[in-house]
Amino acid sequence: PPGGPRRTRPATREAMIPARSDLANRVATGQAAGLLEHIRDPLFRNAYTLIFSTGLTSVLGLIYWVLVARLYSPGEVGANAAVISSLVFLAGLSMLNLRPLLSRFIPIAGQRSVRLAVSAYATCLAVAATAAIVYLAGSQVWASNGPITTLRRDPGLTLLFVAGTMAWTIFQLQDGLLIGLRATGMLTIENALFGVAKMVLVVAFAALTLVPGYAITMSWVLPMVAAVAIVNLIVFRWLFPRHMRARPLTDPIVRAATIVRLAAADYLGSLFALSYVALLPVIVINEVGAVAGGRFYIVWVISSTLQLIAPQMIASLTVETASDPSTFHVQGRRMLIGMLRILVPIGAVAVIGAPIILSVFGSTYGGDVRLLQLLVIAILPYSVNTLFIALLRVTVRPRRIVVIQASLAGLILGFTVLLIRPFGLEGVGMAFLAGQSIVAAVVLATSLRPLLVRAPAKSYASDP
Repeated sequence: PPGGPRRTRPATREAMIPARSDLANRVATGQAAGLLEHIRDPLFRNAYTLIFSTGLTSVLGLIYWVLVARLYSPGEVGANAAVISSLVFLAGLSMLNLRPLLSRFIPIAGQRSVRLAVSAYATCLAVAATAAIVYLAGSQVWASNGPITTLRRDPGLTLLFVAGTMAWTIFQLQDGLLIGLRATGMLTIENALFGVAKMVLVVAFAALTLVPGYAITMSWVLPMVAAVAIVNLIVFRWLFPRHMRARPLTDPIVRAATIVRLAAADYLGSLFALSYVALLPVIVINEVGAVAGGRFYIVWVISSTLQLIAPQMIASLTVETASDPSTFHVQGRRMLIGMLRILVPIGAVAVIGAPIILSVFGSTYGGDVRLLQLLVIAILPYSVNTLFIALLRVTVRPRRIVVIQASLAGLILGFTVLLIRPFGLEGVGMAFLAGQSIVAAVVLATSLRPLLVRAPAKSYASDP
């Protein structure tokens, strides 16, 4: 009506488009800012760096062995594989599982950081040298027909084997130092250069016919020795001084008795873990034969690759909560959510795409789809149990580490023996899933229950 309020004409569709575009841009900008902030968080930045480093190492390792298979005879590959496997096995035992403990205590060791690292190095080097010598001396008993016996007859090859075992031990231990010093980027560079150097040397040795017989082993040992020398020069010359200036005080928990007690329990627990990882294929072969065992091993290797994600992420959590275990509730909850965001979609793709994944390896493995699906699903409770073991390391509860690992070993191996006959290889997948799930359910209902609620229901703290 005349003199009344003027009606506002409705916005046309064309006029609304800029407004919608502006809103979409603001949403996209906010999401990008949130993602950038998430990546900058040390908890997740180091975790993702470790995952990337592991993935890169796996890819480079695969390419390396493809080159080896094409450049060397099956006999040379088999002989060198036996030597390299022996090096890796002995170094794994000789590390005494100190790598995660260095990541646990280095962040809070202050002025004792160098002493702690040197003590770990010296102890493990002595064990590695002794283990290599004993292994060679007794090779007539457990490797009478293999290449290991030929090493002991040649002083130069004997020295190569002992030095290689010691170098591989330090090569693995220094990763724990780099994680504890929050230098995960350097760890990625180290692994990348090591992988490339191996490939360059193995190709060069084949082209120039250098180092006959053990060229493949030398392509491992030489860059490994170089990596150990260069990385530790950087660590002790620059990273440790910077670390001790930033945190000069030593946490009271960093005592020899505490570290030895936790190391002994952690090492014993790792042996239980090794039993259900290494013995599972042996039990399968013993129960259902070598052919079925070979099928199982391929599927086991595929699922084991996905199992590497959780430990790498949780290594970052250990570092970030080492100085104040009471923060484990908040940080542990964030890490649990972060792991699920990665593992659930990857696991879903692996479960749905299991037939396609196995078809890459040939028609022989087409009947093992259900086994792969069960092992992939088991990665979720496995990650929960790995998170609980991290809590036990951070709060220094050594006895519970042994209990949790012994429980997992007993349940998984026991269920495997019971289920493999009636259900075949699927029974092994059921056993692994059941064992991991039972333990995960218990720890989620008890010690990890505070992580399921947003408000802190309890404060985690280290044992005195």
